[in-house]
Amino acid sequence: MQHIVNEDVVRPSSEDTPPFLPVTKLIRGSHTVRNMFPRRTVPDEFNPVTVDFKRLSDLPLLWYGVPYDGQKILKYALRRGYGKKSHPKDPGPHPLSTWHNFLEKYKERYGMDVGLRKVWGCDRHVFAFYSNRDMAVLDVRHHDWAMSTIAAMGFDADKDAKWWVDIHEQC
Repeated sequence: MQHIVNEDVVRPSSEDTPPFLPVTKLIRGSHTVRNMFPRRTVPDEFNPVTVDFKRLSDLPLLWYGVPYDGQKILKYALRRGYGKKSHPKDPGPHPLSTWHNFLEKYKERYGMDVGLRKVWGCDRHVFAFYSNRDMAVLDVRHHDWAMSTIAAMGFDADKDAKWWVDIHEQC
């Protein structure tokens, strides 16, 4: 699964632009970042909108989402009309075909590459809507769409929706 943005983010050059924070120096293996998460908000030092980075990969990879609950997500997908049969003779929608159709249609409609992510601090996958690196190109509408979807799936947005550290981050 791809991130929404690439490494070639262009920053506006204007004297009206507020100064950016320096990239936080992190020691690999120190677990400093892991120990800060999960949490409800992303700190400014990990937000590409507020940090002076050279490449997006300078920022630790964080995911915004909810702990995976297959029943809630499948029910949501079926209610929204994303159900899909794996074979025309099937009596009803197949879970895997529905899952793939849901991911594809959600991206087409909302521009977010949603999916399952392995993260620190959760005993199962997280159904993630976007990463902190994606925030360089997303806006408030994307967050609102994610929050609406989280609530429509039956999650408690105030309790379940959090930022999580990608399992491959070593800091």
